[in-house]
Amino acid sequence: MLILHRWVLGPLLQLRDSALAAGAAPDRAGEFIVTAVRQDELGELIMAHNAMLERVASSKRRDHEVAEERKRFLTRHDPLTRLPNRAALIQYVDGLTRIRGDVVRNVSLLVI
Repeated sequence: MLILHRWVLGPLLQLRDSALAAGAAPDRAGEFIVTAVRQDELGELIMAHNAMLERVASSKRRDHEVAEERKRFLTRHDPLTRLPNRAALIQYVDGLTRIRGDVVRNVSLLVI
């Protein structure tokens, strides 16, 4: 019975715990990879499980990057027209006034 637990039941319980933990915290799915190395069908299942966790972690990272980029865009653009807003204008004019470092030059701005 001990051999059955060590070679079959133990790894299955480890997979179950890993899947439950990754499901509860999908943002940290890559942290729940199972480290058991086997050369049988259970090893294939563990490898598939780990590959799935890597895909989930990669997808979450990509979603986070897309959300960050969208947030940066929306802070400088109108969401309806997608045109630059006042914050973008201020950043642009501030960039025009600085040549290099602390050297400031005069800039004329005509608003119609």
